[in-house]
Amino acid sequence: MDVTDLGTRFGVDVSTPNATELHVFDGVVEVARHPVLPGQSATRKTLKHEQAAIARAEDSELVDIPIRSASFVTEPALLALAYPRWVAAGEQLRRDPAVIAHYAVTGETQRDRLENLVRRGIGEASLEHMRWAQGRFPQTKSARFGADETVFAISDPATRDELTFAMWAYIDQADAPYSALISSDFWDLPGQVHWQIERSGPDDQLGMSFGVRGQGGERLTRARSMEALTEDDLGRWVHLAVSASRVTGQVAFYVDGELRATADGIQTAQPIRLGDARVGAFHSNAKSPPPWDRRFFGRVDEVLMMSRALNPEEIQALYLNGSHEQKSVTNPDQLK
Repeated sequence: MDVTDLGTRFGVDVSTPNATELHVFDGVVEVARHPVLPGQSATRKTLKHEQAAIARAEDSELVDIPIRSASFVTEPALLALAYPRWVAAGEQLRRDPAVIAHYAVTGETQRDRLENLVRRGIGEASLEHMRWAQGRFPQTKSARFGADETVFAISDPATRDELTFAMWAYIDQADAPYSALISSDFWDLPGQVHWQIERSGPDDQLGMSFGVRGQGGERLTRARSMEALTEDDLGRWVHLAVSASRVTGQVAFYVDGELRATADGIQTAQPIRLGDARVGAFHSNAKSPPPWDRRFFGRVDEVLMMSRALNPEEIQALYLNGSHEQKSVTNPDQLK
């Protein structure tokens, strides 16, 4: 059985021996049944909302059957399982001394600040004109970005050789050349950081970049990959992460726990120093473009900062423990 998803939600049941059932909960699916005997032609069928069919091994027909929605795990059920798993994984993660900031909203929101869940970390975020929206779980809220006046300000005065940023974000649009994810203010001090979405090239390709401000004539060392994002990453909750080492110069870009690209280019004698920074914007001191340029358009409901470069297995663990998938990572050694 070949299934073509035309924008839908569907389930497949293979629990019956020598048979495959397809159940469409919403939208439209095209399904093709391969011929069983020589000379037979393939059977094709279009299934719509609340329709189902079965393909049995002994014949080439697709037979209509009643839909059994209750037999499948629904998205609300997955969310109900995923949220306590994410909470438990976050408590475990924050025991790692390399975690310097973890921002997430699971309770009442404050108008002017957001608590850093890591008590020993860099302090709370300062908020201005924040608009709260639904997060990726029913129990969480997300910060909505796009308005000029929205401020999500953080500060990390320490200098570091390595750094990892990660966030859950819902990207509404990324039409501008640059959309800031986490950026140091003003870009006038050595070691400052830009992590951002880029759109460039003749095909308006999406990508990510991570830059470190150099000293003196070394104005910028930047690692960039136009293979790190695709149009399919827009309009949905996505886990974005970057790990960087100024010693090796290597930067790794991740989407949904998958290593999308690596790039060289930030090898510098200058330690990384985030300093005063913004999530979802770049606070420039230039008069043109406006002070709040490179705005991110979308929502963010979790931000993580770590003082070392996580490896691919650790990034995947972050994604799995925060996603709606049923698989999770419970071994503490995978996040050390």
